[in-house]
Parts: sequence; structure tokens; C-alpha cells
Amino acid sequence: MTQSLLNSLLKRGDKISIHQGILQIDPASGKPVPDTWLMKHQGELVSEICKSCGTHSFKFYKYSTGNYCKAGGVTLHFIDLLTGSDAYCIYNVALTRKHASKHGSKGSSLPKGKFRAGSRSDFVKFWIRSGLQLPKDNSSFHDRMGKLKKIIFTAEYDRNERIIKQSLAPLSIEYEHLTDMLLPLNTTEKSRGKLREISGNLQGKVSGNDYPDSLISQGIQKNSSTGQRNYGNKVNSKEGIQGITIQPIEDKLPSEQTVDEWLQDYTKSA
Repeated sequence: MTQSLLNSLLKRGDKISIHQGILQIDPASGKPVPDTWLMKHQGELVSEICKSCGTHSFKFYKYSTGNYCKAGGVTLHFIDLLTGSDAYCIYNVALTRKHASKHGSKGSSLPKGKFRAGSRSDFVKFWIRSGLQLPKDNSSFHDRMGKLKKIIFTAEYDRNERIIKQSLAPLSIEYEHLTDMLLPLNTTEKSRGKLREISGNLQGKVSGNDYPDSLISQGIQKNSSTGQRNYGNKVNSKEGIQGITIQPIEDKLPSEQTVDEWLQDYTKSA
């Protein structure tokens, strides 16, 4: 079974967390994570984190405005990263002008996509919870809605795809919580036991004529970018495994590398 990217990074000692809706990676090497690699893989990492914790998390992708039950509203549309399904919530807002201006009379409809939110409205409370700066004019939120796309949210469902709007807030998952979930305390001891088992099997088989191929592969760590044909194994019934060689991985740009290549290159530069 292929090891997930999240597990690979945690086992390397990299500290991964989500703070106020933003994915954070603190590499054990102290080297910064390449921007191109992070842009390519952050969606995968966030999905793995949410699935591991069983947490509903949401990614905002658009909004729409309209009149619902004779009242104006703004609908926020999300993707549930745990299930991949759509989700939404509706906040009450005004879709008409509060004062007359050169653009229209008082009470006339605002252009499509524009809305006004009261200073004590649930929408403004949500905006503040998101850690975003309020616009100077409460009718200028439409210019800043794109900022919500950078934040990972958590919330509770009301019914079907509808989210309880008061519960919508940036997601936070601490590094310690992830390691408790994915890297149990006895992981090291299990690994040592496995190594002792393999070592014992090797000693028992090396004096005989029968040396199973499956046992050879257990002593070699697999790498998705280096097939077993590149390892150059030679087995002698009297001398054991000889001549293990590994083909070097050519340097590539982070955007061209596989996960395993990036991890190996990152370790080499540390």
C-alpha cells in the first residue's frame, strides 16, 4: 500500500498543522518548502488531514446573491473536502441602496453581485471570525470575497447540503493532534520488532539453498521513482545479499518531481 504524502512528511519529522484555516508546514530540515511544490500538493495534504481526523472541512469557491422569502441574501458555495460534495449557507444582507447617489435612488437595486451587510449581521460576524479585515464601506464586500478562497473552513450541517451559518469558522488542527492520530507511540517499537524479525529470517535462510525472492525485497525500502530493477541485487547462499546499488535520481525542478523525489531531494539538501 502506498504511503500517503501526509504520513511521509510526518515521519520525516516535518511539523504540519492548519492554523486559522491556513496550511502550515515547518520542515525538520529548516529549509523552506518550494512554493511551486506547495501550490501543487496543498490540496492533497488538506484532504488527507481532514479524512484522517474525520472532520468536515470546506473550501469556498463562489458566492451569489438573490432574494429569498422576500429578503435579500448572499449564498456562499463550498466544496466539502471530506466527501467532495457541494455545501452552502445563506446570510441575510441588503440588495438595495441605503442612500441616493449618482448611481441610483435610495432603495433601488444594487448591481448584480453587490450587497450591503449590517455591522451586527451574522455575515459580518463570520467575516471577523475569518480573520479578514473589514472594508471601510459595508457595501464593498464584493471586492474582497476572493480572500475567502485561501481559507479552509469547518462547520456543522443543518440539513442535506446546508451549513449552519453560525458554526462556519476557519479550521484549526494542531500538529500534536495529527501525530497522535497517525503516528502512535509504539510505531518505533513496531519498526524495531519488524527489523528483528527480518534479520532472524535472513540468518535462518542464508545457510540453505532456498532463498525466497519475497525476503529479498523486505530488506530494501521501495521508492516510487526507483524500480526494483535498479537496485542490482545479488544473492549468494553462503555470503548473503551483495552489491546493492541505487541509481542516483537526476536533479529536477520541484514542479517536475514526484512526491518521493521531492522528499529525497529535500533531505539531501538539508
